[in-house]
Amino acid sequence: MPAVRLVKKRDINVVMYMDATLTDATWSDPKKYAWPLALSVPGLAFTGFVAWRFGFAWAWWIAPVIVFGVIPAVEMLVGDERTNPPDDAVRRLQQMPYYRWLTFLYLPAQYAALVLCCAVWVQRLRGSRRPRDHRRHHQRDRHQHRA
Repeated sequence: MPAVRLVKKRDINVVMYMDATLTDATWSDPKKYAWPLALSVPGLAFTGFVAWRFGFAWAWWIAPVIVFGVIPAVEMLVGDERTNPPDDAVRRLQQMPYYRWLTFLYLPAQYAALVLCCAVWVQRLRGSRRPRDHRRHHQRDRHQHRA
């Protein structure tokens, strides 16, 4: 295991590795700004919901197709991730607010997507095609009875 020292450069903590083969090589996250894309996975449920509300019944298949089809296919084409942070840098990354907030935002987004999908499922079990359709039918029936 290479020796590690922490160096502070311009208010950014950088992990420096000292090894016989590597001299002063630093590790930085090359995909730091791609991390918010992780929030797109729970966002797929909301995308499916919005498209479904506009009349596209097939839209509920967006999330399973992307999560179980597109993402694994891309991973097979791209290959294994070789730029994972070293074990020593993981602890430092866990303390950075950027990564912490992205992690904290993912769980509520996932739960919100679950609640949304369950609410739609319950509405469909009750016989309504879309949420609030029963109000439209009820209003239409009231107007027909008045005439």
